[in-house]
Amino acid sequence: MSTPGQSDMGREKARSGALAFKSFAALLGVVILIFSLLYVWYQLRFLVRSQILQYSDLIALVGAFASLLSGVALTVLLPESMRLKSWSPIRKIVPKKVYGFGTVLAIGIGATMGSPLFILIPLNVVQYSVLSTLSLFFAGMLTFLVAKLYSDMNEIATKSGKNPIGGPSFVSIAVGSRSVRYFLTRVSNWLANITLAAYSALLFILFDLEVLPKIMTNAGFTLFESQSTVYAVDALFAVWFLLNTVFERRFLRLIGYVQIFLTLAMILIIAYQSYLFGSTSSWDLSGFLSPYLSDLSSWPVALLVNTAYLFLLFFGFQEIQSLYNDSVEESSVPILSNLKKGYKINKISYFRATMLWSVIIALIINIFYAISIYSLHPDLATLSSSAIPGIYLAGKYLGSTQQLITASVFLIATFTTFVPTFMAASRHLSSLAEDGYMPHSLGRLSWLFTLVSIAVLAVGGQDFLVNITDFMMLISLGLIALAAVWMRKGRTLPLDRLDLLPFLTWLFCFIAAGAIYIIQPSTVIFGVTSLIIVYLVYDLVELGVLGVQMMIAVFDTISILAVTSLVRTGGISVLKIPFASLTINNANTLMIYCLTVSAVLLSLNILIDVKILGRTRI
Repeated sequence: MSTPGQSDMGREKARSGALAFKSFAALLGVVILIFSLLYVWYQLRFLVRSQILQYSDLIALVGAFASLLSGVALTVLLPESMRLKSWSPIRKIVPKKVYGFGTVLAIGIGATMGSPLFILIPLNVVQYSVLSTLSLFFAGMLTFLVAKLYSDMNEIATKSGKNPIGGPSFVSIAVGSRSVRYFLTRVSNWLANITLAAYSALLFILFDLEVLPKIMTNAGFTLFESQSTVYAVDALFAVWFLLNTVFERRFLRLIGYVQIFLTLAMILIIAYQSYLFGSTSSWDLSGFLSPYLSDLSSWPVALLVNTAYLFLLFFGFQEIQSLYNDSVEESSVPILSNLKKGYKINKISYFRATMLWSVIIALIINIFYAISIYSLHPDLATLSSSAIPGIYLAGKYLGSTQQLITASVFLIATFTTFVPTFMAASRHLSSLAEDGYMPHSLGRLSWLFTLVSIAVLAVGGQDFLVNITDFMMLISLGLIALAAVWMRKGRTLPLDRLDLLPFLTWLFCFIAAGAIYIIQPSTVIFGVTSLIIVYLVYDLVELGVLGVQMMIAVFDTISILAVTSLVRTGGISVLKIPFASLTINNANTLMIYCLTVSAVLLSLNILIDVKILGRTRI
């Protein structure tokens, strides 16, 4: 018979062996993860270039995704399974109440009126004239309805003692943080923000490397002065980014003041230049209506599609909701408080006002800017070939000085778009960690995952980024609109009179999202596929650590059978590793080996967890 001491020693050896196995599996998982990421990257690039998606290529991509999921499981889930306690919420940041009406409104307008308006509005209004301005109006009105629901739900949540931070929090309050509806809303909002941030980053790179040096040269600056300005802009962008992301809590008040100044300058300059555009052409609006008077039957579909396309220009207002914890309980109102001494409004009231007015102000300026550009009657082909049409038009019709000013406004718009969307995306991931969907160790790295995602998506091209941002945000905002129904009565059906506004808003959002299929079918297919994968991830997370490993091991096995059964191997055959002189031949075969090894390691880990570590909870 073994003594208690020998039994304890045996268990200790078994635990040490389990730890050694898990360490080896984690290291191997890192290798599989890196290979899978490279494979997916090269496969997607191969498909984009070939413009042909065959069945074998699709199966290869599914296999690569299974390998990628396995790599993540081996590197994250295995070390995490060594913990005896379940994932715990991360420590929340203590709020610092400094923002008031003016700052909140400035941040809302700045996040709404971003750098994309210098691209989308000029091209769209020159091509579609009156249809473009009507689309701007309807996109603005749809956003206004969503903003109205945001403010209504904010009041209900606050009065019931809840803490509504960000739009998806309304869904969490209404149906619970463990609901699939909340998970889909949060992740689709994250995807929309990272694609918008990627689009803004892409425009900034284009501006920094191509547009700004040419503007400086045309304005008479020397090569040294042009290069120095480019470096100064890069440094300024880096400082603003770090100030907002790393030192936000320390300099919260300073960031607010700078945001007010930047937003006010941007609004005034855009409005003034719009006036100059119109004055230059004597507000020549000839032909504004004529392209569509001959065929009124084409209006409804064209208007719907264009409204969905331009929706990106308005939804930034929701950044206001994320400032709830950092805003004062009562705030003075510029001008009104000067006229009426001591006049203040509470947080619920000024959040409602700032959300609605940020949309209205953005709508007025966007339409005014669009009509002024149309009055110039620029050549569409020339405009399409320019890197940033808004800056090009300023140089052609207003001169080099105004072009420099427009470049400065574009830079401000980039600052007020990229940083808020990046931070919003990071907050969405950290919120998922707070809700227990991710280990808190990963939640603290949400900024890194977001930054890497933005870098990957930035290669997708401008049209793809615009359309996928619209699609994902429309889906997310549609679900948030329904939260107004769920919050009030806990279910969707039957509908009553008070449900009409949220239901119609949800319907319009989903119809507009579907209309993007007419513009770019691949984007909607990608978006729907992403939502299906998000639902799969939700199911995996709800299964628990052991359940996730079982599911992935089965997925690996099915993928192996699918890939090996192909008559013709799909995908790429050679994979080159960047930053290293290393080439992997027979990448498809190596992927099968990765899937096999992953399935075996995951299965062994389940046995170790159950038999040795005594972890039986799924």
